[in-house]
Amino acid sequence: MIKYCSRCKKIFDTENDKCQKCGKNLIEKPAGESPVCIITTGGFELERIKSALESEGIPCVIKEAEGNVNMKILNEGDLGENNIIVPLAAYNHACDVLIGIGAMKPEDNTLTVPEDIKIDDLDQDMSPRKRFWVRLASIVLFIIIVWIVITATDAGIALFKNLFGA
Repeated sequence: MIKYCSRCKKIFDTENDKCQKCGKNLIEKPAGESPVCIITTGGFELERIKSALESEGIPCVIKEAEGNVNMKILNEGDLGENNIIVPLAAYNHACDVLIGIGAMKPEDNTLTVPEDIKIDDLDQDMSPRKRFWVRLASIVLFIIIVWIVITATDAGIALFKNLFGA
């Protein structure tokens, strides 16, 4: 059974209840949305991996590695080390992609996330009727916000004209 550290964003196959790296309590049944650090890299390799994951439809986020001081070059390229974070439910697929592009060796992937861990799709839980009312409320709220902004702008311009006699 895998366990998850919410501070380190790592998964472990261990009987321990505490993270070996930071000492925080491990979560036994993490959610599919739990962010997991899959690899730490930098520079052009970072962009190559990010592009490969995104082309496979795997959402990923880049976070600066802890204790790392990033150096930026003129074209905003990142020379420091960064963690690439993916949802727990996409971990196996992401590992397969990284092995496929040569960014990770098969022996580096010692953990396998159970297939029953899935990302909760909130859109499916919402009935069509409820979705209609949420969308309608969003549209009405947007119109009210636009009306408030226009009214406030008109009042500000009128005040400005009165103050300066234009």
